[in-house]
Amino acid sequence: MRLYRLGKLQGQQSMLIFHALARMGREGLILVSPAEPIVSVGYFEDARKVADLEY
Repeated sequence: MRLYRLGKLQGQQSMLIFHALARMGREGLILVSPAEPIVSVGYFEDARKVADLEY
């Protein structure tokens, strides 16, 4: 397993890294901070239940 220290990234970039590593079959601990506030809603989640959409 490898440690990835990525610093601050845009939300979409950090998600891309997670998915790319999984597709390549690589395991690792990813340390990343969002460069700006983001909300990530999974495919099977209801956005109205997990995020304040009016905010």
